[in-house]
Amino acid sequence: MRTDRIFVLLIVILLPMSGCFDFYEDPGESLHEHAVQHSEPENNEGSEEEEEVEYESDEPNIQLEVDSNGTEPSSEYVYVNGTVLSGAGEENDVIVEIAFEEEYFNASAVGKYDLMQNNTLDREQEISDGDTFVLTLSIESLVCNTAFNQTIYIKIEELHENGTVQHSTILENYSVVVPAGDSDEDCNNPNDNNTVNSNTAPVVTDVTISPLEALQNDELTCNYNVYDADGDTLVVNFTWLVNGEVVGIEGWVPGPQISSQFNWEDEVECSVTASDGQLTSNAGNYTITILPESSFESNDDDELPALGAFGTMAAIVAGIFASGRKDE
Repeated sequence: MRTDRIFVLLIVILLPMSGCFDFYEDPGESLHEHAVQHSEPENNEGSEEEEEVEYESDEPNIQLEVDSNGTEPSSEYVYVNGTVLSGAGEENDVIVEIAFEEEYFNASAVGKYDLMQNNTLDREQEISDGDTFVLTLSIESLVCNTAFNQTIYIKIEELHENGTVQHSTILENYSVVVPAGDSDEDCNNPNDNNTVNSNTAPVVTDVTISPLEALQNDELTCNYNVYDADGDTLVVNFTWLVNGEVVGIEGWVPGPQISSQFNWEDEVECSVTASDGQLTSNAGNYTITILPESSFESNDDDELPALGAFGTMAAIVAGIFASGRKDE
């Protein structure tokens, strides 16, 4: 009876502890499973943040060619040609804009539309590697009474997939010369250093040599006309050539006259240029062929040549003969 009581007592004591032994039956595995259950949300959050980080690609490499860069355009329009060499990928996420004012890039969508209608801003978008494009600006609205240099601003942007800007560059190393117009309107040019000297080169015309029928011992004179639109003081330069060779000695400054013992059939050429101190004119040229000496003398006054004694007698005889026939 006593033994039965002891057995029942042991059962009563051990039954509440059975749950504890079950919990710690494999404590390592249970704790590991607990840790995983609590760490999975943290790992998921980390992966989501990793997906949100945008991939940083190389900046687009674009080859640009600006028509009339640094010079006056041949027409009203300025053309910018471009080719995307690399860095843009195939995502159609590159945008190129050109404008005459950098602030135009910050205009609203409506403002940019108006600028594009006036041809003072142009835009190409959805560009990828290998794509080519042509952008156009007009200088018509810029023309005033003075020629000046106008910068062409070029903005290149590459976007992320969510539309935010990944790369942005503004180039300012291109320009064109806006010519002076007929208008009296002053230029709205805040930078005086951009003003271009509107000086034009002189023009030489109507170069001739006199006498036209020059003999071997004649003095030759080079005649010319010169015009300068700016009214500048001009220095006229002469170059004389005989049979293609420049004549003269070192230190000799040729003038409009030259005299020498020319040979029969020499080709004598006079070349004339004019300079205003900044620009040199075109070269005006004229060539004559030296004639052989004869019984008559050359005369610059365009008078009849001397006939000589034999010629005078012949003329008298001819006159008498003509008079006799008239009397008949």
